[in-house]
Amino acid sequence: MTELRWSVEQIAPFIHHPEYVVRQWALDRLIKHYPDRGGDWIVSMLADAHPYIVMNAAAFIGDTRDRARYGARVLDQLTRADQSTFAYCAQAAGRLGISAALPLLVERLQSKAIRNKPSAFWRVI
Repeated sequence: MTELRWSVEQIAPFIHHPEYVVRQWALDRLIKHYPDRGGDWIVSMLADAHPYIVMNAAAFIGDTRDRARYGARVLDQLTRADQSTFAYCAQAAGRLGISAALPLLVERLQSKAIRNKPSAFWRVI
């Protein structure tokens, strides 16, 4: 196996870079090369401003099925997620089997913002 050019410690600071493409590069490298060690940085990307990054981070976290490691942080982010990222965080919570996320999902579905904008409903489920 060839030695990687970047260590997880060298990649991790780039998850906070102001440019979206750099953050996406960092996320992709963490997922591909450091799925075990990079998870704590990846879960923090659920708070990213760009929905595509949140989507990819949430998919990775959900696929781990590691509720003990990520559950509390996913649930915390679910309470903070805006309309553009809530569905991705909800999907991660569902895949992790976080039953405490259900009241948050029901509350969001009953919110006036969802009732007045039906297309938003489909992003949540």
